[in-house]
Amino acid sequence: MKAVLPSGDLSALLKIGSSPLKYDPIKDPDNSGYGRISLSGGKLFVESSSMTMSAKAVGDATGEDGHCCLQLDVIAEMLKVMPAGEDAVLETDDLKLKLKVGKSKCSFGCLHANTIAPLGSPSKDLPSLKLSLDELTSSISAASVSGEPNDADGIRSNVLLEVVDGTLMAVGTDNIRCSIVPIPGECTIDFRGTVSIKGSKALKTLECTEVSVAKLGESVVFLDGSGGFIQFQQSESALKGFPDFRPILTVPYIDELKMSTERFTTVMAGANKINPQECVMFVEDDEIAVANTRLEDGTEYRGSVTYDGQPGYDIKVALCPLLLIDYLKTLKSDSLSFFFSPDRNGMGSPGHIMIRDEAGSLFFVKSLVCLVEMPVL
Repeated sequence: MKAVLPSGDLSALLKIGSSPLKYDPIKDPDNSGYGRISLSGGKLFVESSSMTMSAKAVGDATGEDGHCCLQLDVIAEMLKVMPAGEDAVLETDDLKLKLKVGKSKCSFGCLHANTIAPLGSPSKDLPSLKLSLDELTSSISAASVSGEPNDADGIRSNVLLEVVDGTLMAVGTDNIRCSIVPIPGECTIDFRGTVSIKGSKALKTLECTEVSVAKLGESVVFLDGSGGFIQFQQSESALKGFPDFRPILTVPYIDELKMSTERFTTVMAGANKINPQECVMFVEDDEIAVANTRLEDGTEYRGSVTYDGQPGYDIKVALCPLLLIDYLKTLKSDSLSFFFSPDRNGMGSPGHIMIRDEAGSLFFVKSLVCLVEMPVL
């Protein structure tokens, strides 16, 4: 094999093609970063598989057809220290791959050429959803803040993707809070699948603006339009055991309070610094006040934000700042709405709280029993 292409293009292909080796949440001790590079018909293919993921990147190159199997991450690291803006030349010789960029050269040991079989390509006629890659990745990232990447049972470590009334939703939960983030785009087919929180980071390596999302057997595949893709094996336990989030979309809430996203995020960030486990939020005149105390040294905090709305009763609710702050940082709209559930938990505090931003993103969280003492200040 001999392949010639811009070094920047090769670097991008390696980033996509090796993503399973980097982002797979279940590490395979046997693959050691090995993947496959091949040239056929003017196309260079870089691909690899791991325990729960596989990926193929496709780019243009000239040269002589052939293939080799080697450690993709080693080539990627060496490209970083080679001249930028030059052509990269890949050439196999026995069990070695030689790389030349400008006047820089290096060689890499290879496995037997047939050690790793090529990946098949999904059918172009596969029913799919076409979405903005940026919208998709940002929505999955926003939903994942309510999950738990290292969760053993798989439910909390996955984001659910499901079409509801013509809109694809990204949903994450840890059974205390739940994020429901709509993904803009036209959805003409039913779809339900899961993507691991850790593995979803690989989607950001794709070099495209629009991505197609499809079900392929027991997996979810994201196609970039050039023939490349990233494929995820679904978590069966997560798919079957994921809590039904749809009731949250229709549950009755009262006392809508509208406020500045930036200001409320700043106030909650202050509370999170003092005591991330608990704070008290209460309505005082035309402001919502948030206060808490650091138990170990008695440091007290109080911040406030103005709001629009007419609460129907006195509001005093205990919150865990840590559960809110990461979600608030994902919001892009200028304002948000705070809602309270009408049911009481028997201690004078609403049982559930919901936050909604202007883009339709929802955050549902159980409130703490309101026994937290308010600082005197």
